[in-house]
Amino acid sequence: MKLGYIPNMAKIMRMSISIPSELKAQMNEVKYVNWSKTARSSFERKLSEISQQNDLGDIIERLRATKQKESDAFRAGHTSGRLWAETKAEISELNNLARVCEEFERDPVHTWGWFLSCPHAVYSPAELLVFGIFGIRPELSNDEGKKFWESWLGELWKETASGEWLCGFAEGAITLWQEVRDRI
Repeated sequence: MKLGYIPNMAKIMRMSISIPSELKAQMNEVKYVNWSKTARSSFERKLSEISQQNDLGDIIERLRATKQKESDAFRAGHTSGRLWAETKAEISELNNLARVCEEFERDPVHTWGWFLSCPHAVYSPAELLVFGIFGIRPELSNDEGKKFWESWLGELWKETASGEWLCGFAEGAITLWQEVRDRI
């Protein structure tokens, strides 16, 4: 091995950096530190930090797209719920839905989102909403939810009825009901 030979020298590049003269004088006093290695470590840490920030940027962008998708789903559900209330709903169904909504307004923990994503529920969110519409009755079977959504949306209900869409549906129906119930 040659004196001063560094393995993989072809992979190492030289560069000049500028530092204040006072810092250089302090560095010259410390003989046991490999300043090149220290600088490399610092550069590597900074590059890792930048890479993580870029990764965070990707994550934020992906989550924003999800938020937009949820917002779009809510709006579509709101439109559908309002249309259902205008064309198909019965007074008892709208009253039941409004009663559930009023209960949620009194209890800040239990919201539409909580109701429709209740982790201990044996029913799907779509079924839970139907139980709210019909008034939760023990004689309702799991098929009632499916029948309701198929009669309203056809086979599309399986793809459409996400939590956000269902929240929008309920809000749309209730909004219309609040506009007209005092006139009936």
